[in-house]
This record gives sequence, C-alpha cells and structure tokens, in this order.
Amino acid sequence: MGTISEWMRVLVLSAVYFGLALSWEAIKSKSFAEFVEALPGFFLIGVLWAMMMVFEWRVLHGGIAAVSAILVLALLTLGLVQRRARKRREASSIAR
Repeated sequence: MGTISEWMRVLVLSAVYFGLALSWEAIKSKSFAEFVEALPGFFLIGVLWAMMMVFEWRVLHGGIAAVSAILVLALLTLGLVQRRARKRREASSIAR
C-alpha cells in the first residue's frame, strides 16, 4: 500500500500539479463557472499523476491499483456528467 513518506510525496506532488493547473485555468477560462467546473477534474488528474510519479509500476499492483482504479472511474464519471451538463446548457440556450 505504500509508506507514509510515499503518500506524503503524493500529497505534495498533487498540490503542485493542482496549483499549476489552477493558475493555468485561471488565465485561460472565460468565466468563473467554467473555472469552477474544471477544478474537480484537475484534482483527480493531479492525484493520479502524483501516484504514477511516486509509485511508478506499483500503481498497477495490490491496494494501490484499487485506489487508482477508483480515481480513474471517478474521473470518467465526472467527464460524462460535465459533458451532459454542457450539452443541456447548449440545448437550452439554443431553444431560447
């Protein structure tokens, strides 16, 4: 499952990734709603990236594989939910 120091490195690397992605999105986003919508995805991607950097191939074995699989499923679910919400918004704006 990894040691405490490895999980602390995951935490630090995720925070670094999230901070960089947050600043990039703040510069490029057109609205505050678009900015807030991107935050959960950046968080999940940051944790997955950090786990891959710290655990390398061990991320595919044992309990760490279960954690990474849950994160991947959460990321896919988030993408589907955001896509449906965006399509509904576009359809409602066209109908007006």
